[in-house]
Amino acid sequence: MTTSLRALLAVDGSPCSLDMTRCWSAWRSEADRSLNALLLTVVAPPLHLWPTPGFDQGLIEEALRSIGRARLAEAERLMKAGPVSWESAVRIGLPAETIVAEAQRQEADLIVMGTRGLSALRGMLVGSVALRVAQSSSTPVWLMPPNARCPVELGRRLKLLVAVDGSGAADHAARWTRRIAPRFGDCSIDLICVRPALAPIGAALGMPSKRIRSWTEQLGSAAISSARAAMGDAGPCVTAHIGEGHVVHELCLYAAQMDADAIVVGPRDLGALGKATLGSVSSALLQTSNCSVIIVREAVV
Repeated sequence: MTTSLRALLAVDGSPCSLDMTRCWSAWRSEADRSLNALLLTVVAPPLHLWPTPGFDQGLIEEALRSIGRARLAEAERLMKAGPVSWESAVRIGLPAETIVAEAQRQEADLIVMGTRGLSALRGMLVGSVALRVAQSSSTPVWLMPPNARCPVELGRRLKLLVAVDGSGAADHAARWTRRIAPRFGDCSIDLICVRPALAPIGAALGMPSKRIRSWTEQLGSAAISSARAAMGDAGPCVTAHIGEGHVVHELCLYAAQMDADAIVVGPRDLGALGKATLGSVSSALLQTSNCSVIIVREAVV
């Protein structure tokens, strides 16, 4: 029997958050593929507070919880109309940090969030909660941009496109995808490795185009083989594709061609700037993809 999927749905009352909740509330549950959802909203405490003598601090906490319950009301209504087993909770604290900690405490398989579609730079400047969660969470994060469609048969069928490049981060994402796939029912997995177009550089260096093409294909094949090995016995059974050109463009193009429900990426740790912007590929996908993006990070040390 397949283990049920434990998902933390982070809710803040925004339209994108409600779209995400509406999508997941329609989970097509099966006896061996049920969804256990936690609706979580986090209310940030006031930055400054000057209580008068004898002031009851509990009144502030109750007011914050009241705000949280109001945020959850519409999401709870959506969940009540669906078949999903769920519960809800209000927490007080810093939103991103609290969401990550709660996912770990609940042993969630997945954090699910709607995003507002902010650019990577703007998201960094305004401190987008979704980006901050994806930057720091070792629990995989399903991000649903405003233009992303909801999988038609979420819970029964799912099409996943996994981006690989031969790195340990990409192999970890492929391994996780293989392990979690059965919990979504009939799940198809495609691997894709997009290599940069090197022909112009090769021409400038006087290298034959045939040799450049062969080298690119070898690099792509090596990345695919590495991901398949990470996936174990199921690896050879997945479909693989090697592309060439701009990574984000090719990923979005192939995702549209296969009608993918989500693109899975394993971002590398590229230092402070890479963490701040989540990684150029992951951030750009959130701006351009017509499907959700699943961020699978290796355990953060």
